[in-house]
Amino acid sequence: MHLLEGVACELERHGYRGSFAHQVPQLLQLSCYPAGSSHGYDRHLDCNLQSVFDLGVLAWLRATGNRARVLTAMVYLNDEDWLPSSTANSPGGHDGGELRVFHGVQWFPLAADAGAGEWRDYTDIAQRGGTLVIFNSRVVEHQVLPTRRQDRYALTCWVFGQPATLPRALRPSAAA
Repeated sequence: MHLLEGVACELERHGYRGSFAHQVPQLLQLSCYPAGSSHGYDRHLDCNLQSVFDLGVLAWLRATGNRARVLTAMVYLNDEDWLPSSTANSPGGHDGGELRVFHGVQWFPLAADAGAGEWRDYTDIAQRGGTLVIFNSRVVEHQVLPTRRQDRYALTCWVFGQPATLPRALRPSAAA
């Protein structure tokens, strides 16, 4: 937990410029995806930037805390010998459950005459124990793929702050 709680301080110490005025999270989320489930977690952003008109008043109010998220940090709590889907042909199968991180908005159709398509611009990150993943909550779309042989565990924190798109004159440090 101390590793995740220290992410905000370390990013500022090393000059991270994607956001500022980071706040150390007070809550962490422990997630478990059961083995053998055909479900993962659908593609999404961790920061909800939708308007009250898109969500409705109640859903928009429920998402208030999500709007302050600027960074997501996760550490995987599985065994180090976790077998990613890329080893699907190995004896005994694979564990699955990768974090699929999408790089952009490139769409490649599967068939010229069909309207179907598939995202191809992504990286799958294996859930090996001890792996720390940090990404921008406001920009990086991601999903969790179905888990096969073992339960998948992750400890997640969301660092709050201000996106770097604010003009310097409006940043809290500029007023001091």
